[in-house]
Amino acid sequence: VPKGSFYHYFRSKEDFGVEVIKRYWSNGRQVLTDLLADENKTPIERLEAFFRWGRDRQLESGCRQGCLLAKLGTEISDFSDDLRQALEESTGQWLELLEKGILAAQKAGEIDSRLPAKRLAEFLWAAWEGASTRSLIVQDPAPLDGFLDLAFGGLLAP
Repeated sequence: VPKGSFYHYFRSKEDFGVEVIKRYWSNGRQVLTDLLADENKTPIERLEAFFRWGRDRQLESGCRQGCLLAKLGTEISDFSDDLRQALEESTGQWLELLEKGILAAQKAGEIDSRLPAKRLAEFLWAAWEGASTRSLIVQDPAPLDGFLDLAFGGLLAP
């Protein structure tokens, strides 16, 4: 957007923020959808790839960027209802993808089917975002690696 033309493209800074959220999620959604559809891997391997992709993105930045949705969620969700709704929609879709991956792994007997897939998706998302935030603070991937080790090294086992 050329300097001085911002309001020609967006009604407000809030509208710009909503578009940033939508664009960020659109790019991430396609990658995550593709990872979860990889028939060359078992469902649990696809779920792990889903999180390893996020770890790799964070590592590329030297553990200085993290997840934009989580960062904005903690900073602006109480500031603007439009931004909060865009974040809720994006994270809701993220959780739906994760839940579908969990259901596939449960059907394959790779995750305990007594655990409600939706609640497990919410738990994993919260744990992941916590590890991501901690990784930013310490500028080290160790919290992300710890999440991966615990989640896929036994926590999700049937």
